[in-house]
Amino acid sequence: MKEKNLRQRLTTTLFLSMIYLFGKSLILPWVARPKTPEAISGLREFIASTMGDEAQTVNLFSLGIMPYMTASILFMLFRSIFRQNARVISQTKVDKSMAVAALVIAVIQAVIRVMDLKLNVPKAYYLQMQILTGVVFVIGAAIVIMISEINKKNGVGYFSVFILINILSAMVINVLYSEKSIDAIVKLGIPRTAFLGALLGFYFIVIVVTIIFESSEVRIPIQHVMLNNTFSDEEYLAIKLNPAGTMPIMYTMTFFFLPYYLLKFLLKFFPDHKWMLIIYANLNLNSIWGILLYLILTAVLNYFLAQIMISPEEIAENMKKSGDYIPEMKPGKETKKLLDHVVFKTSMISSLSFAILSGIPLLVQYALKVQSPLFMMPLNFMILISIELTLIEEIKTRFITEQYKDFL
Repeated sequence: MKEKNLRQRLTTTLFLSMIYLFGKSLILPWVARPKTPEAISGLREFIASTMGDEAQTVNLFSLGIMPYMTASILFMLFRSIFRQNARVISQTKVDKSMAVAALVIAVIQAVIRVMDLKLNVPKAYYLQMQILTGVVFVIGAAIVIMISEINKKNGVGYFSVFILINILSAMVINVLYSEKSIDAIVKLGIPRTAFLGALLGFYFIVIVVTIIFESSEVRIPIQHVMLNNTFSDEEYLAIKLNPAGTMPIMYTMTFFFLPYYLLKFLLKFFPDHKWMLIIYANLNLNSIWGILLYLILTAVLNYFLAQIMISPEEIAENMKKSGDYIPEMKPGKETKKLLDHVVFKTSMISSLSFAILSGIPLLVQYALKVQSPLFMMPLNFMILISIELTLIEEIKTRFITEQYKDFL
């Protein structure tokens, strides 16, 4: 198959984005708008703003990108644990298996989601309409999976484009409907101007720090056995200061999602189960234990994903085979040990920084006992900037490659 040029890829991504926006606009008219406190909880806002699993509106793509994202995490874990066996499996087979897994997850998520909805239909047709709603959800998820795969092969940005759309639309809504929560904070004796000034200042810090971490890199000089010229001194191995980007934030949310919805499902049948109720109440970003769990999970996943993305063992092995080496370091185990140390150090620095930037607003929200989407926006900014910078880098790389295509 002929490789698509950049213009064709951008056109494909734009067209698929329009399909995604159109699907999100197809509201299911027989579903009542949820009015429970959970519809405005921190976890729900976070999921809605990134994955499209919206609580306030129910549409064709209500399950969002969550099933596909969850499946991708499971397959990433599988490939990292069974790395040797995974190498012999073709990418086509992996993609098909991941799509099937995403559909299975979508069915489970649809069942739980439907049980939580109230339908404006006669009782005689209630069960049938519940089944229909679940089928619509699964069809919507299948479409999202399909357009994600198409964008992966023929567009730019993979499924992060749809996450970008979710975040942008959610941020606009959050700002428009934040007045009530601001009034609640003002009633606590905090001046409106001071609060908004501090909030905007903190947003600015989050944006600047995220850009610095996403744009900076650690450069490890390397040498070639068969190369000895003035240009060899300029050779280096670049490792980003934040190797995993903001993927740990999104993946942590998926880890929250799985037990959260499982408990939600079980509580339908065991509503008075003490331990389930305790865990369910704390498995949220409004709870101090939920916040701490979120920050710890993000740090652990940051290191784990950095190891997968950088893969020190694989780099050390490839360098040994090709004759490349790090000055004053023996090829093989010693090189791997150095790379492990660099990955650990960079991932811990980025984990600590992002834990502070994301943890402060969550802890302030917990202390004030006021639920506001404004406290969730630093997390949105981190993901938004990371996706945008990655998209820009991909577009720039493809553009440069096309300019030199005739010489390759």
